Amino acid sequence: MQRLRLIYLLAVIALFTFTAGAQTKKLPSEVKHRIDSIKHQDNPQPSTTQSVPPTVNAQAAPAIRYNRVATGTVEGHEYVDLGLGIKWATSNVGAAKPQDMGAYYAWGETTVSAVPFFQNSKTWLEDCPDFSGDEEYDAARALWHGAWRLPTRWEVDELLTRCQWIFTREEGVWGYRVIGPNHNSIFLPAAGNLLGLPDDNEVWTSGSYWTSSPDDGGNENSYYLMFNGDSWQQSLGNRMVGMTLRPVCD
Repeated sequence: MQRLRLIYLLAVIALFTFTAGAQTKKLPSEVKHRIDSIKHQDNPQPSTTQSVPPTVNAQAAPAIRYNRVATGTVEGHEYVDLGLGIKWATSNVGAAKPQDMGAYYAWGETTVSAVPFFQNSKTWLEDCPDFSGDEEYDAARALWHGAWRLPTRWEVDELLTRCQWIFTREEGVWGYRVIGPNHNSIFLPAAGNLLGLPDDNEVWTSGSYWTSSPDDGGNENSYYLMFNGDSWQQSLGNRMVGMTLRPVCD
């Protein structure tokens, strides 16, 4: 009798184990949704403001293919065709290579202003339309010549919404590797911004890049690309602030 009870008990345990094992094979709907979303990370659709995804289990994330080489030169300055219709320079105005910070300019200035910037901002409180390509205000056109110019707010918006952004460190410099739809890429160093005083510069932690587009609602601010290690977006900034410049050409 004891032996029969033991056999019965073992049979019940085996049945329970088999049933439990079978149940674990059926994934809850929320888990399946998460797995499906991971499968589509190769082609994300970022919005104008994007957050860097959590780095938990980052080694399991799918590899992102991209090219780091320039695709041509204009007036001696290298550019990359990101597949967006315009060409983006590989480095900032005043920089010798992509990882260099370059020079800082108040909005609409074509020369590096003496400190503090607000004493030399000729566009401050002045009615100034979008000046992309106008060498009187566009430092990229004035200094690099040819077809070089500052990007408009719409062209920066395209960079934000159609490219992949990866916060990384290159040659000891933090910044974003921006990858276009065709897998070509540029590097934007976290060069910060300043009012003309070194202590005001948030270098290493953020990036600020002027566009050529003014605020439609006033003459104090203009549009610029801003980012840090967590997000990238376009915003309005005071025209007297010194920011870096990344030219484009058609």
